[in-house]
Amino acid sequence: MIYVRGSMNILLLEDDVAIREIMITILESEGYSVISGQNGVEGLKHLTAMEQPPSIVLVDLSMPLMDGTEFLNHLNASPRWNAIPRIILTAAGNTKVPHHLADEVLKKPVHLEDLISTVEQYIEKRLEPSRSLTSELACMTSSHASI
Repeated sequence: MIYVRGSMNILLLEDDVAIREIMITILESEGYSVISGQNGVEGLKHLTAMEQPPSIVLVDLSMPLMDGTEFLNHLNASPRWNAIPRIILTAAGNTKVPHHLADEVLKKPVHLEDLISTVEQYIEKRLEPSRSLTSELACMTSSHASI
């Protein structure tokens, strides 16, 4: 299935301005739309204001006001947001995070190739159910066309 990356919104929460700006630049250069904030409070405001949930969330664990763990707990508690793929960005040595919090952990400094490939992997996974439905509909349409 072909998808338009610009239609894929990424929510990025990172309190370090330099890291956040670099990641925005890289992700936008790959064609993604990026909405960003510097903490979990801003992240929840963005989520609440969005008509559609983002395709993926990238979140730093250590942020002021509301850290990444608390933010992710809010996502998990919401039926509207709990299916969004979540990738943790952390400078902490432990990259093992309970599965209920995140789908993946990337250790800082993040290699840009790893960032892009991980984002693509989880966006592709998220699109798989719609691919199956699209394939089934295409088969149904072609079988009706021959009747």
